[in-house]
Amino acid sequence: MVTTTYPDEFLTAREVSKILGVHICTVYMLLQEGRLRGFKLRHTWRIRRDEFEMFTHKEEDINE
Repeated sequence: MVTTTYPDEFLTAREVSKILGVHICTVYMLLQEGRLRGFKLRHTWRIRRDEFEMFTHKEEDINE
């Protein structure tokens, strides 16, 4: 079975930084530490939307 990937399934590091309200360097740090899962496509980080949602839920649980 072939899975189709749609462009809106992925976020860029810049989009994540805007959503979280943090500097883009913070997002790069989270990616490099492995706290936020993503991959590089050429020179741009891509984060699956579902991975981002899991990350935000984990961070909410830690902060409660």
